[in-house]
Amino acid sequence: MEASVDFVKKVKEEVPGIILENCASGGHKLEPKMMGICAMASFSDAHETEEIPIIAANLHRAILPRQSQIWAVIRKDDSLRRIGYSVANTFLGRMCLSGDVTELSDEQWDVIDRGIAFYREVAPIIKSGTSHRRGPKITSDRHPRGYQALIRYGKEKEAMVVIHCFHGELPETIEIELSGNLSGIAGVYSYDQKAELSWQDGKLCYHPKENMTAVAVHLK
Repeated sequence: MEASVDFVKKVKEEVPGIILENCASGGHKLEPKMMGICAMASFSDAHETEEIPIIAANLHRAILPRQSQIWAVIRKDDSLRRIGYSVANTFLGRMCLSGDVTELSDEQWDVIDRGIAFYREVAPIIKSGTSHRRGPKITSDRHPRGYQALIRYGKEKEAMVVIHCFHGELPETIEIELSGNLSGIAGVYSYDQKAELSWQDGKLCYHPKENMTAVAVHLK
């Protein structure tokens, strides 16, 4: 490991300004020293699985979200709901797109383009902020049930909430209490633009209608 770190340092000395990816998540190199000399890292090898948001949220405890590359691997046979779920995953880190991106329909690209626009809107919160997880305990990462909410507070009195609904029975209303004197909803991302959301007395309320779907909210 020391030799590996020394090699990366030598590369940076000989190529000033180079952007390096620590592409070894499976090699357990997501540790402070290696991440301190690399700009970013692939968060996991689980690029096409349903548990991406669980892994990505857990990694907020280990590395900075702005360094955590979250891959949305889009397939041409993906439903709009699945594409929205995959794109919302990337709000938990550094957005990366892959897959059949040259073979998608205009309707599929609309879901992605709206996600990219939302990501740019909340990028400062992802870059510099603090994270808080809400929701029930997920007892199986491989076969998740219930839901997960990740709150990310920014520095400019704003916040982002990303909610992923998994399998099983969901509550009629998911209530997320927030702090920071936020005034209300500034932007929403969902695959069908019909997410039922409300804001009252510092509480965000979401009424989920489907399993394996996601919604993200920007609050100011």
